[in-house]
Amino acid sequence: MRADSRPIQVAVAGFCLGLLWTGMTHAAKGELLWSEEFNTGSTPDRTTWSYDLGARGWGNSELQEYTDDPSNARIEDGKLVIAALRQDAGQASFSSARIRSQDKVIFKYGTVEARIRIPDLANGLWPALWTLGNNFGEVGWPACGELDIMEMGHSAGISQGIANRKVGSAAHWEHRGSHASFSGSLNAPSDLNDGFHLFRMEWTPDKVETFLDGQSIWSMDISDPGCSDCTEFHQPHFLILNLAVGGGYPQIFTPSGITAPMPAEMQVDYIRIYDNGFSELGGSAVESRVPVIGAGHSGAWFNPVTTGQGLFLDIEPQNGFMFLSWFTYTGAETARPHDHQWYTAQGNYRGDTAVLDLYETLGGRFDHPQEVVSNKVGEAVLTFPDCNSGVMFYRFENDSREGSFPLERTIPGSGNLCDALSDPAIEAEAINRGMDGAWFDPDTSGQGFFMDVHTDSEENKFIFVSWFTYGDNSESGQRWLTAQGSFDGSIAQVDIYESTGGSFDAPDKVETLKVGTMDINFADCGTAVLSYTLDAEAWSGEIAITRVVPGAEALCENLAGQD
Repeated sequence: MRADSRPIQVAVAGFCLGLLWTGMTHAAKGELLWSEEFNTGSTPDRTTWSYDLGARGWGNSELQEYTDDPSNARIEDGKLVIAALRQDAGQASFSSARIRSQDKVIFKYGTVEARIRIPDLANGLWPALWTLGNNFGEVGWPACGELDIMEMGHSAGISQGIANRKVGSAAHWEHRGSHASFSGSLNAPSDLNDGFHLFRMEWTPDKVETFLDGQSIWSMDISDPGCSDCTEFHQPHFLILNLAVGGGYPQIFTPSGITAPMPAEMQVDYIRIYDNGFSELGGSAVESRVPVIGAGHSGAWFNPVTTGQGLFLDIEPQNGFMFLSWFTYTGAETARPHDHQWYTAQGNYRGDTAVLDLYETLGGRFDHPQEVVSNKVGEAVLTFPDCNSGVMFYRFENDSREGSFPLERTIPGSGNLCDALSDPAIEAEAINRGMDGAWFDPDTSGQGFFMDVHTDSEENKFIFVSWFTYGDNSESGQRWLTAQGSFDGSIAQVDIYESTGGSFDAPDKVETLKVGTMDINFADCGTAVLSYTLDAEAWSGEIAITRVVPGAEALCENLAGQD
């Protein structure tokens, strides 16, 4: 998308260690540096995004007027919606929106990912995800440089009847005082307005390459001497999202030539920038962002709308790593409705957002070593505005399930830990807040424990435990138990409860009954022994448990004043 040449005016899955390390190396694209999940507010966040306004054609003879009206740009159901409308808008016959991160989020090199759903484009709509050099206001276009990650609606696609399948990428720059460009395209096997698709750009000092759902669209050598006059691609750029109507790309220059159905919506689920070993990130929105998520978010959370459904978080702040378990149920329409179901998720967090891979573990037997299978099934994104509340967004890859639900602390008052952890004078008990988080049984693949430990203002010492396990020999279904009670010294003595009933992500009756007792003896910050008795089954035994997340033990020792 060519820029206007004038300056812009703004008016466990399992608790096996193998899976854990797989999750950590899965971020082969590198650490998450920044993300816009479009999960808060009703319009794009003005601390991150600015609007281009007006009906100037934007150097491309486009037919729309860009506005900042919510009818053209809004946040809806956790997504950015840019809508093109057929209506008189100032000097134009159409209205739409174009937002940019100039000066607010800028980056040089990196991996950019965006999950986008395009509208029906034929004929005349032109959606785009692209970048410009952040010096655009000083040097203009094309001297600032431009990288088009995704453009669709090209005239060639229209003439071939594949406007909704043809994806273009390009680079524009100044070469010896003139405009130079290099472009390419990919014809997808089916129309892309059928759902969300992943657009990605890999930008290094040597090459720029773009992808659609993992398939290469286009690449360009920007190394010296491969591209000796390409300084524009070795300086910071900013992001732009827009939905244009008509113009040079579709080669439609009159309102009567626009036949695409309207209103038309370009929906953006997220945009993320990952480190690729060369990345630099800056801008006012990045520099002013408060790192909300910290070790104090570890522990038990629940969904107040859905009885019995909750999360456990384990956070390792040194590397910005989060490990999560999600307690839920199968849906009412499934083959085995209301069965227990638990997932784990792991990945990086930054600022107030965590982006995690979601896993499901199948197989296993109660308190007995047996092979389990852990498969990646989707993605979970968590955002936390403060220490006491959050939102989880989820998406499963193999079906159409996606949605969100609110999170609240399970233990009242435990949100105070966020502040307490920042106080260097804090010292912990023999059992302390550093015991929070994920533990596992190394002898029983897939079986694990989450703990939330809390001392209230009156020094009452409380521990909340969740135990992920399976049925016995005759019933191999997933099973989870919770335990809660007090502790003294290095031993916690707690009652065990089992919950039954429930429905996936929807309110339903859950019954919780006391089924036994357990003692947890903490040898140190990294190991403990759990002794249990389940009354109805007359089962009893001991399980040695160990930390899941590397680095969590160090936090515990720090809280106890041992380092």
